[in-house]
Amino acid sequence: MTRAIKFFPAVLLILLISAPAFGAVVSSRKMPVNPDVKTFGTDPSRDYTHPTGLADWELATRGDITGAEAKSPVLECYADEAYYNITASIVFGNVPANTSSTKFRVIKAAAGHENRFRKDEGVIFRHAMTGTGDYYALNTFEEAFLSFHDLGFTAHITHNSTKNRGIIYCNKITAGAGNTKIAGCYFFDLQNVGTGRFYTVYTSRAKSAFNCVTDNCDYGLMLAYAYNCTAVGCNVGFNANFATNCIAQGNVSNFGGGTQTNCVSIGVVFAADGISLDTSDTTARNQGLNLQATHGFNDDGLGRERGNGRTTGPAWDIGALEFFPPLSGRRIPFLLF
Repeated sequence: MTRAIKFFPAVLLILLISAPAFGAVVSSRKMPVNPDVKTFGTDPSRDYTHPTGLADWELATRGDITGAEAKSPVLECYADEAYYNITASIVFGNVPANTSSTKFRVIKAAAGHENRFRKDEGVIFRHAMTGTGDYYALNTFEEAFLSFHDLGFTAHITHNSTKNRGIIYCNKITAGAGNTKIAGCYFFDLQNVGTGRFYTVYTSRAKSAFNCVTDNCDYGLMLAYAYNCTAVGCNVGFNANFATNCIAQGNVSNFGGGTQTNCVSIGVVFAADGISLDTSDTTARNQGLNLQATHGFNDDGLGRERGNGRTTGPAWDIGALEFFPPLSGRRIPFLLF
């Protein structure tokens, strides 16, 4: 008994050291009420399987939110394949329109299958549409609060077109302002060598991005709000109405317009991957605003390693990836959801 009593405080001390100290927080990956979770992949055990599964799920769940059961469809995606080609535009919520802020659809990576800002890891959807018209892979249409969490997006080829291409299109919502949330997503190698444009996220409505990275893209995030996002190697890094705690560096145009709060575009020292912060950086590390204090949310431990909490130094970092010291992955995970 004496040995057990001595052992317990030691374990408690390890847990306290390993877990960040946060008060009440709101997740940047907001989940709906009454979620009805289905799975997506290529494994036969999934509820919906590629290549038609994403469109099949959209069609099957259109009336769930406004129906008698008022379910909130959630699609958890598994990295059964290196990537999933999207060969035809998927329009969400053609009928009926949904403007509920508590019941909405979510497409997210399953636990352990998140894309952690790498081109060969986690769930990746690949734009593989060809033709002569404008093509957007995921069209939110009348889905005012449809959200995307921890997914990767790229293109099958470098397009040569006079028309526009894109991944997430949120411009047609007419029923309510809406607030589609795009959290922890990685957009990479989305280019158009013709006169048309390739957009990562295109919207003129009230949409928000949290901890997203655009890497070697034509047009980066075009939306209302961007928090702790990073844009590198793009034609236009950001065209956000309001950008906070964001890095836009090494783009032809870092910020295409809007208001920037505590953002940086020069002086950031990146690690070898070109998007995470190097240990020698002093421009973005510990220079971020505390969005838990100002906006009431945290970013759920984003960074190269998840589950460690936002702050590893005296303050938040700027950009999508919080700096973690070497060997920090050995700390006990502490998830804030």
